[in-house]
Amino acid sequence: MHKKYLYLLFFFLNYSVLCAYAEDNRPQRQLFLQARQLLLNKNYQQFAKLEPSVKNYLLYPYLIYIKLRQRLAYQSEADINHFLDTYSQTPVANKLRKEYLMYLAKQKNWSQFIRYYQPIYGTTLQCYHLNALITTNQKVIAYQAIPALWVTLNSPPEVCQEVFSNWEKTGRLSRELIWKKLEQAIQSNDFTLIQHLAEFLSAKERQQVKHWCRVCHDPSLVDQSEQFNLDDKIDRKILLHGIHRFASQDPDKLSKTWPLLTKIYHFSESETQGVLSALAIALARHADFSAKNWLRQVKSAYTNTVLREWRVRNALLNGNWQQVLYWIDHLSIREQQMLCWRYWRARALAETQQISAANTIYKALAKEVDYYAVLASQRLKQQYQPLTYSLNGDQIGLQKNPAIQRAKELYALDLLVEARGEWQWALDSLSKSQLQAAAQLAKKWQWYDLAIIAATKAQVHHDIKLRFPTVYRSLVLSAARTSHVNSAWILAIMRQESAFVWDAKSSAGALGLMQIMPQTGRMLAEQLHLGSIDLLEEEINIRLGSAYLSHLLKTFDGNVTVATAAYNVGPTRIRQYRSLFQRLPRDVWVEILPWQETRDYIKSVSLARSIYLRST
Repeated sequence: MHKKYLYLLFFFLNYSVLCAYAEDNRPQRQLFLQARQLLLNKNYQQFAKLEPSVKNYLLYPYLIYIKLRQRLAYQSEADINHFLDTYSQTPVANKLRKEYLMYLAKQKNWSQFIRYYQPIYGTTLQCYHLNALITTNQKVIAYQAIPALWVTLNSPPEVCQEVFSNWEKTGRLSRELIWKKLEQAIQSNDFTLIQHLAEFLSAKERQQVKHWCRVCHDPSLVDQSEQFNLDDKIDRKILLHGIHRFASQDPDKLSKTWPLLTKIYHFSESETQGVLSALAIALARHADFSAKNWLRQVKSAYTNTVLREWRVRNALLNGNWQQVLYWIDHLSIREQQMLCWRYWRARALAETQQISAANTIYKALAKEVDYYAVLASQRLKQQYQPLTYSLNGDQIGLQKNPAIQRAKELYALDLLVEARGEWQWALDSLSKSQLQAAAQLAKKWQWYDLAIIAATKAQVHHDIKLRFPTVYRSLVLSAARTSHVNSAWILAIMRQESAFVWDAKSSAGALGLMQIMPQTGRMLAEQLHLGSIDLLEEEINIRLGSAYLSHLLKTFDGNVTVATAAYNVGPTRIRQYRSLFQRLPRDVWVEILPWQETRDYIKSVSLARSIYLRST
């Protein structure tokens, strides 16, 4: 049974416990659903007969929104204004305003569009607004706003293209703006845009654009000094951009070429330091042991957080614990206080025989609900026992919040998208203590993803039961037995991938609780002889995700850490770091991985797994 049906069943069977109101809303819910269906079927006469029965129901605004949205062409301005004013404290007011603005734009009713426009919507309506200003002879205001939008939008909607095209023809497009946008287009290999922008340049500059594209394609061309005139600002920019691209693509080769480049060209100190920083970071990300020689060449005035942290990571890679301490001392005060670098200071102290000082830090860290607290507990050779407590906010008071009430009703009616919209609307206006209460309330109502979101916004760190709920227990235990993987690991992956949202869909196309790509799902289903599958079915998704974890575990010699990394970044990309894992301490290996997303992913899953191991 899908979770959405379980939600509905839960609310109906346990209404007396969960209902935030004194009366039983089930009859009103039924009437609301009937009225909603009549509107969706455009049966307005029957709706008019039923409408008096639902006027006092808290979801009544959703019915009027549907009615107005379907009949915008027949609505008076007074009707629209009445709805926007009456329900201004609901998300449906913003939704209707957006629908009305799109309608006015199609009707080319620009004066009325301007009256209703608010700068809270996406780029399409923003460009319609600019077009409205131009059409109503407010060109000065529009032309002041266009440049910033023109520079940032590389693939603008059609209406934006029309506005930009008309603006470009006015002669207001400066050479500086063209080159600024060209740089973005070249970096993203948008050749259609490059060709369009080059039309505004002189013949000489068009040749420079072609040269820039060639250098982007083959950054090693930077050693051909005859191709660059460093007295020309654009040529200098092409050269430096090429060198930075060289550093990103092949830092080892650039490290050998760099001495020659410094002889050929006369770089300023800031240009030199910029290249050294890019090259040093790229070498460190590639786990190159020689990176240390380049990292120390960057002067303190030119360092940033990324470089400072990679200095520490490179020292970890080299196993130079004195250097680890040295570079941690060169972090900013704020950076040094982060749990990550406190842990590595303790590790370095322990490795340099300063055991007492190391244990003092470990003991303080071990109380936190954090990945590094788990590591600190392991170093102390003790069970992970973080300092935990439960928060008890004013849930009764919060249930009087109209948006919370509407969210609860929408969930009970299985209108999950609208329910989440109302919930988010409510969270945006809550205080920290109210957010804490909202997190507790969401957990009580079994909205686990919304509980986790609210807890994160409220900065609730130590309420483990709230942040790490045990969901789908029987399905997880069954899948764990079948696939021979630990149930705590399955839960941790599921929490990280979807926050237990059964119908989660990623922009890349991954689906369900464990975010399985359809192609991977079909392959796994075929191996398990499951036939046709639905990846949004909870049992299927958990079973396939667990099978994939089992496959990764076998692929990477039973190592959970590497398999977790592979689940995130893919087994192909992680294989090149497999040999490093075999000779580095596990905590060091995680820290020196080049992808921050994957490092954070492993840390989050490891923490969750440790917590679930305590409760499963």
